[in-house]
Amino acid sequence: MAAAGSKPRVAVGQLNSTGDHAANLAQAEKLCEDAAAAGANLLCLPEAFSFIGAGPQETISQAEALDGPRLEQYRALARRHGLWLSLGGFHEAGAPGNRVHNTHVVVDASGVTVAEYRKIHLFDVDVPDGPVLMESRSTAPGAAACVVVDASDELGFTFGLTTSYDLRFPELYVALARSRG
Repeated sequence: MAAAGSKPRVAVGQLNSTGDHAANLAQAEKLCEDAAAAGANLLCLPEAFSFIGAGPQETISQAEALDGPRLEQYRALARRHGLWLSLGGFHEAGAPGNRVHNTHVVVDASGVTVAEYRKIHLFDVDVPDGPVLMESRSTAPGAAACVVVDASDELGFTFGLTTSYDLRFPELYVALARSRG
């Protein structure tokens, strides 16, 4: 929690996720240590922070529910370091059509999930004579357009949740801004 009269500090952590869950968790642990040492109240981790599969089927096979053991490890990090965590994209099992949801999860400093946002704009591209990237083949879009976290009592601010490709859709950000006046 930001001390009375002080400005909250937000840390942004970048990591090189792989299919090795333990290595990704170790990287996140180090980022939490650094953020806490720097006086941060909130650490933002990127999309696919907990793992990135070599292909869509690996992602689907390793996805877990939001109340599963993998996300619990990140809740424990929040508790241990006294940080809020913005977990930019978790591969959540159970989406329709044998797919996952790309879910942005926010956990408070006591390890409680305070918000979930399932990415709504999926990245599909088929470049002639180039790459074919079809996120929709393995990821189902979410339904909620606006998820806002009111952390004004704990952190001193309110913030909206999105994930990666959502940035290309300004109407989502207008809706987020309007949702809280």
